[in-house]
Amino acid sequence: DIRVNWVQVVDSTFHARFSAKSRVYLFRMVDRRAPLTVDKGKIWRVSLPHDVDAMHRAAQMLCGTHDFTTFRDGKCQAKSPIKTLGRFDVRRVACIYGTEIHATLEARSFLHRQVRSMMGSLSEVGKGTWSEEDLERALMAADGAVEIAVEPRVGNGRIDVAQIEPLAGEVFRKAVCLRMTEHALHLRPELIR
Repeated sequence: DIRVNWVQVVDSTFHARFSAKSRVYLFRMVDRRAPLTVDKGKIWRVSLPHDVDAMHRAAQMLCGTHDFTTFRDGKCQAKSPIKTLGRFDVRRVACIYGTEIHATLEARSFLHRQVRSMMGSLSEVGKGTWSEEDLERALMAADGAVEIAVEPRVGNGRIDVAQIEPLAGEVFRKAVCLRMTEHALHLRPELIR
């Protein structure tokens, strides 16, 4: 379901993707044997228990400015694989059916499949099949040929929050776009009455 809580007319130069100062992703996963029911197709389910503290420690190595070629899809059209990841928090949170693992990532921009690739690799750390050093070696290799785990495309509840630069000296605008897999909803001023 998509619900619009507010709408604001913006300058015609506004672009939900290219005007963004930062993006924040909330990535959800569940580590349990029982299949999902209510959130099936919205959350990544893994059957083995994960060490969330190890995942969080490993995620901190990915923060900062790095060459993320290892985590870049071969079809990525970005001009440079160098990105700055400002925040990557991984924590276990209570939910109605037990607990979920939430990963919050923030950056100006991401490479194609970068978040899915990093989450797949962190899952390996959480399961204990990769060490934190293995993740660091993969990052430092900056090589798309390095074999890494990639989270399957499950339509997990990603949220894309963009803070927008001031347009023509106006106050800061904030835009929130719910991303359904790779598609974003864009509102055009001429369609708003």
